[in-house]
Amino acid sequence: MTSAAVRRPRPSIVRAEWIKILGSRGTLVAFGLLATLPVAFSALVVANTPSTDPPGVPGDDDIVANTLVGVLVGAVVAAVVGATSIGNEERSGMISTTYTATPRRHRVILAKAFVAVTTTLVIGVVSSCVSYLVARPLQRGQGYVAPSYPEPDLLSVAPLRAIVGTGLLTAAVALYAVGIATVVRRTSIAIPLVVATLLLPGLLATSDRIQEFVGRWTPFAGFSVQHTVQRPDYHAGPWHGLGVTVAYAVLTVAVSLVLARRRDTAH
Repeated sequence: MTSAAVRRPRPSIVRAEWIKILGSRGTLVAFGLLATLPVAFSALVVANTPSTDPPGVPGDDDIVANTLVGVLVGAVVAAVVGATSIGNEERSGMISTTYTATPRRHRVILAKAFVAVTTTLVIGVVSSCVSYLVARPLQRGQGYVAPSYPEPDLLSVAPLRAIVGTGLLTAAVALYAVGIATVVRRTSIAIPLVVATLLLPGLLATSDRIQEFVGRWTPFAGFSVQHTVQRPDYHAGPWHGLGVTVAYAVLTVAVSLVLARRRDTAH
C-alpha cells in the first residue's frame, strides 16, 4: 500500500467533501434509506420466521444475527453511497473542477473515502442497534424464547460485537465502492460490480467446499462479524471475516490511488 493511502487528507479537502455530501439531496436520501431500510427488512424477515425447535430443546439459530439480517439491504445502499461519492462528479464532469482545485487526485479520493466511511459507520451502527431493538420482540412472538433461546445480553461481547461489527461492515462496503468507482469511473458499473462481488458469491455457492471458500476468502466473509453462536455452516471467525472484506476495500482504494498518481503524471 502506498504511503499516501495511510496519510490523512487535508482538513480543507475533507471540509469541501462534507459540504458536497450535505448539499446533495440524493445522498441525504441515501442516508435516510441506510438508516431505515435495514430496520424494516429485519423486522419483516423475523416477523415471518417462526422457530422450528421443540419447546425446551436448546436451539441453534443465531437470533442476534437474524435480527441484523437487514444489513443485506444496507450493504446495497452503502455501495450506492460510496460509488456516487465520486461517480456523480465523474458523470457530471464536475470532477475536473475538483481536481483543478486539488491537483493531487489521491487527496480527493482519500477525502471522499474518509467522509463515506465516517457517515456510513455512524449510520450503520445506529441502524443495527435499532434493528435489534425492533426485531427482537418480533422474534419472541415467533417462539424464540427461553429456555430454547435465552435472552441475549446486549452488553456482552458477542452481541455487542455483532451490532458494532455490522456498522463496520457497512462502512467497509462504502469504502470498497469508493475504490471500485474510482477505478472504473462509472457509477452504473461500480454499483452492480460491488453488489455482485459482495453478495452473489454467498447466494450462489452450492457445494460445501465452495461455501467454505466464499465464507472465508471473498468479500462475503465480512457478514460473519454478526455471528454469535458456533455452527457448522459458519466458516470464518467474526474478525477474520470482517478483516477479509476490509482488505478487499483497502486494496481497491490502493489501486485507485496508484491510478490517480499515474493520471496526475499524465496531466
